[in-house]
Amino acid sequence: MNKKIPLAMAGLVAALILMVLGLSYRNQAAKLVQASLDNDLPAVERLLAEGMDINRQVSNGSTALMAAAHKGYLEVARRLIDAGADVNLKTQQGMTALMYASWKGYNGMVKLLLDNGADIDARDANGATALSGAAGEGHPEVAKTLLERGANIDSKADDGRTPLMTASYGGSLEMVKLLLEKGASADVSDKEGFTALMYAAVKGRTEVAGLLLEKGADVNARENSGGTALMLASHEGHTAVVKLLLDKGADASVAEKTGKTALSLASSKGHEAVTKLLQKRTPD
Repeated sequence: MNKKIPLAMAGLVAALILMVLGLSYRNQAAKLVQASLDNDLPAVERLLAEGMDINRQVSNGSTALMAAAHKGYLEVARRLIDAGADVNLKTQQGMTALMYASWKGYNGMVKLLLDNGADIDARDANGATALSGAAGEGHPEVAKTLLERGANIDSKADDGRTPLMTASYGGSLEMVKLLLEKGASADVSDKEGFTALMYAAVKGRTEVAGLLLEKGADVNARENSGGTALMLASHEGHTAVVKLLLDKGADASVAEKTGKTALSLASSKGHEAVTKLLQKRTPD
């Protein structure tokens, strides 16, 4: 059974790093980006008065508006938008100002960008949206705003992950509850067959897993290699999740394609508490 790698903030993190590394004072665009990062409105005004191209991008594609959005500087962002900043430009990784603001949890910035035409379902280079970023980082107020404005709640990234999967992995109970209340599908799977419950299980998110099960998540769903949420939790030694899944009807006797069971996975990793619990629940 393949062990699931951490979720989907890798593209966002990489984009942030490149935003910083891409700044170069050798060009005028970088000066405006830096002024925005510094929340230096007078410098922004001066550069605009000098005829700066407000939509000029630094080497990684970042703009002054993206910098302001990433830092949550509303006044700078308003000034840039008033001066003609394009709210939908993308970095080389496909990041937009709205994605930065959503990822960081700046609800006021998110509203400002949406009010000025930001594409709510724009996708980055990995197919993730602003809602995916807010979900993964646990910003329910931002997610609520995005959903109220029409964001696709079940949008899938290129690997098939949905905002609910991202939130389940991240562990924000409030976020998961919001998404489920707004109609997110609990049993959609990604390209590897992983469901939101599996994402919660692999990270030991007991409360999230419980909520997903309450909303009808299939406790015995199997991913492409035959693994289940119980196997994932057992492999990682998450005793509380294992107990929850067993109490909710998880089948401890099934094996994945390689023949491994929840018990053998827990035992091989030295998770004694999980092993003992499974031994009590596994038929001879």
